[in-house]
Amino acid sequence: MYKAKILIVEDEVITSMDMYHIFKLSGYEICERVSSAEEAIKKRNKINQM
Repeated sequence: MYKAKILIVEDEVITSMDMYHIFKLSGYEICERVSSAEEAIKKRNKINQM
């Protein structure tokens, strides 16, 4: 079964941490947590190159 990978983009640390734990407990793989769209694009490009 394919396991979705999630990139969390949230500028509020507590909200980001809550999202991380909710997704993790739901069985999703978290690639990274970033706080801006620019960081998300860079991380996505890096992940897609792997």
